[in-house]
Amino acid sequence: DSLCGLFGIGKKPTGAKDDFALRRAAITFIRIATAKGYRFSLGAAIEHALGLFTEKLADVKKKQGEPPVKGQLLEFFRGRLESTWRETHRADVVEAVLSAGFDDLVAAQLRLNAISGYVTRPDFAALAATFKRVANIVEKQAKDITAAPVDSSKLTDDAEKTLFAEVSKVKDAVQAAVKADDYSGALAKVVPLKAFVDAFFDKVMVMAEDKAVRENRVRLLMEIGALFGAIADFSKIQAET
Repeated sequence: DSLCGLFGIGKKPTGAKDDFALRRAAITFIRIATAKGYRFSLGAAIEHALGLFTEKLADVKKKQGEPPVKGQLLEFFRGRLESTWRETHRADVVEAVLSAGFDDLVAAQLRLNAISGYVTRPDFAALAATFKRVANIVEKQAKDITAAPVDSSKLTDDAEKTLFAEVSKVKDAVQAAVKADDYSGALAKVVPLKAFVDAFFDKVMVMAEDKAVRENRVRLLMEIGALFGAIADFSKIQAET
């Protein structure tokens, strides 16, 4: 609560200056939550804490262009997670996990551990490159495409039909594993899709001239992206590291 209050009145750390040891307080908070397995929404917790200071914060003048206090606090916690995790994990893996969300600190830690377990695999670079390609295409092409199920009747190429079939086989199991915090199990079910995704990219032109076909293919990639996107943002992975 005091951390939120100090941020609210503009007493946040700047540069090397941290008069109230807020960085240490945030790191301690994170370590206790993850070690004890406390499950809560970080965003909701910040909102609740800020609500306790509503009257006092009402008179505080904001600097022009300064983001809301909640946003500042979330970015502050993100920075503490990043600095702490980088001590024992690859920087790009840390970024990939944080980019996929950290509202549930325990889940974020479990996702980090799961991804880090795959980093040492000899095929990780190729695996990351494939899923990064999917993530990049979705990021660039899905902005103007409405979310909708893949229309199997519009799948014309054998490679895309096979990929759709394989995704359909594992989707429910992956989602169930994620819900159960079994992120290693979820990855184990997603990883075999790599061969089918590679074949899809080799034999199918995603950006087909026919708009309906093109959008359907992007939606297929969106489904795949959602499966591993629940664990990490693979577009942040440095595949050649």
